[in-house]
Amino acid sequence: VVYPGQKAMRPEDVAVAVRLYCAEAVRSGITTINENADSAIYPGNIEAAMAVYGEVGVRVVYARMFFDRMDGRIQGYVDALKARSPQVELCSIMEETAVAKDRITALSDQYHGTAGGRISVWPAPATTTAVTVEGMRWAQAFARDRAVMWTLQ
Repeated sequence: VVYPGQKAMRPEDVAVAVRLYCAEAVRSGITTINENADSAIYPGNIEAAMAVYGEVGVRVVYARMFFDRMDGRIQGYVDALKARSPQVELCSIMEETAVAKDRITALSDQYHGTAGGRISVWPAPATTTAVTVEGMRWAQAFARDRAVMWTLQ
């Protein structure tokens, strides 16, 4: 289960993880990274990641993932996780559509084109079962209006 672990990560943990990831990528000859970020809702995580990306010098597509609806199949999965490990505190990364839109817009306004133009911010609706039609259409329009792309997991 990813999300309890992400919830426990502090910004300094994120910075270490991003730095190690970048080192491994560069050693392998990779110079452009696509981070499909769904832990961005936790305070300080974006700032920590962006600071390291800017310092390390890689090109980054920061694809800010969002979930704005809970399909019944996803709820069944969550219920199964709760039943299997009741001691684990699950956390939600669900956001209201308007909140996700505002956060992604602010993220793009703050970071897109920074680090000498090496950082690009894209919207990343999670899946068709976890994002509303409104959210999908917004991501497409956002990408078109800002001359970026969008990615669907």
